[in-house]
Amino acid sequence: MTTERLSLAVEQGRLCVVSETTDYFQPELHRLYWPTNNGGDWTAEALATAQVHRAAVGVYSCKVEGCGYRFDLVLTNGGRTLPIKADKEPLPAPKVRKGTETRYRNGQWEKYTAKGWKVA
Repeated sequence: MTTERLSLAVEQGRLCVVSETTDYFQPELHRLYWPTNNGGDWTAEALATAQVHRAAVGVYSCKVEGCGYRFDLVLTNGGRTLPIKADKEPLPAPKVRKGTETRYRNGQWEKYTAKGWKVA
């Protein structure tokens, strides 16, 4: 099963919530940049340490390490906001011992072991 990972980034001068998911059928990572109404003057350290969670449709809750409080990030058009950027990159197969069979299934890499298919 694929899960969504959320983070923050500044894209085109705007603070964006970045949503990362893996494709369910192809070994690809999809990244969408959702613009917020907040300013883009964030330090790289604050962006890297931010913990972002979905609070409601078009609203994200954010906590930055050392800040001590939470605040909400509202997308520019709420639940109707479109991403301003979309990236796609391949997910390489994991390194396994020579001769070990691997496959991409249900959004994750798996390897074949003596006990059957296991998450790689």
